Amino acid sequence: WADDTTRAYGSISARGAGTGAGGHIETSGKRYLDVNGIRIDAGAASGRSGEWLLDPDQITIVSGSSGLDSNVTSVTPFQAVSSAATSTLSSATLNSAINAGGLVIISTSGGPGPGNGDITFDASGGAIVIDKTSNVASSTLRLDAWRNINFTGGPTTFRTSAGAGTQPLTVILNTDLSGGGGNVFSGPAATVNVNGTSTSQVVAVVGN
Repeated sequence: WADDTTRAYGSISARGAGTGAGGHIETSGKRYLDVNGIRIDAGAASGRSGEWLLDPDQITIVSGSSGLDSNVTSVTPFQAVSSAATSTLSSATLNSAINAGGLVIISTSGGPGPGNGDITFDASGGAIVIDKTSNVASSTLRLDAWRNINFTGGPTTFRTSAGAGTQPLTVILNTDLSGGGGNVFSGPAATVNVNGTSTSQVVAVVGN
């Protein structure tokens, strides 16, 4: 983690041994975070799966996969990006972590950068699908927004699709961690779909 910019593109493993639980992995950039393409494994052979925490200033989730941050081509790997840059997470990276099982937490801080602490699903570049396709373990995606959770630009779907015996996906939406009155917004052209299978349901919990 860093007080300014964190870029993590490799593989991080914190697996539980034997019947032990999986570990805790944190990738946090207090102002800016890029983890697209990262490979996370906080699972366990027979114990409870662990968790992965992402903790940026604000973040936008987009469709598909993303390569290295374009800022890397113009600055050295350890140099901060533009103060106006917004952290972006691809649905492919998020799905990879969800399908490994366990808890994925995206928690925004609303500072010290220009961000307002929002978590935004922007489907203007293509529909966003967060899909539990594996039977490895149950999975939870928890979104803790300093202010608002926004859905915009097109459809965002949370679903399980692996078929019979699928371990469930739970989606939890928490807003207003700042105490300033956060909301969940569905903007123009946006739809939010929560779909399960006949044997496994997605549960969406909205609260503050």
